[in-house]
Amino acid sequence: MSTFYERNIFIIFITTMDKFRIIENCKENTKCFIICGMWRSGLHCIVNDIILHYNIQNNINLLFRNDVKLCDYNNQQNNNNVFLFEDQFVMLQTKMNTQYNIIIIRDIYDNIISRIKRNTGWSKVDTLYLETMNKILKEILGITNNIPDKIVIDYNLYISRSRCRYRISILKQFGILNIKPFSKKIPHYGGGKTFRKHDKREDVIINSSTYNLIKNNLEFIDLVKKYYKYDIIQKLDKHIQRVKG
Repeated sequence: MSTFYERNIFIIFITTMDKFRIIENCKENTKCFIICGMWRSGLHCIVNDIILHYNIQNNINLLFRNDVKLCDYNNQQNNNNVFLFEDQFVMLQTKMNTQYNIIIIRDIYDNIISRIKRNTGWSKVDTLYLETMNKILKEILGITNNIPDKIVIDYNLYISRSRCRYRISILKQFGILNIKPFSKKIPHYGGGKTFRKHDKREDVIINSSTYNLIKNNLEFIDLVKKYYKYDIIQKLDKHIQRVKG
């Protein structure tokens, strides 16, 4: 098994309904991007970088569909579209001439702390979040193999200046050769950064109900250890909101 820092490959995706869907649509030279990942994982930062380079390389204009729901997807044209499914594990197979199937994943500790810091309804760390992450991690680890030709993009490696070869290797998967320096500028539709200049991750407090929800999901804890090579509970212990008395 390769280590967390060595994985740099792609993924077709998986719905919470766990149904495999084939879209009846096929044209010559058609292209479709199916991208999935969890909120607060640098999704828009990476997607924006890929679209920019792909458009220049191929002299086309990909249409970005943000935060797509499965019911909406079925009513849209697939050709030259980039579909981003956020907080969903979606398994889709189009009949496009070229289909790129991508999962974007972030360090799980950073993702959890960022979501809790954001403190909005869509960024909750709840039962559905854990269930979705369990499916993603099992597919990436090879415990399940529902998706052929999968490629995983690691956000932390993609944006790392010291690991620029990783980003280059990803973009080359799309046939992109003229690669510009990476910009961390986040599109407005991405919601911006969670942590501002003076914010500190260690100051984020996790309430006891969220902490216990994670602690009691033994499958999640085990999968995190296998993929990320650390104990997530040990990292979250310092954030727990203790009751004084």
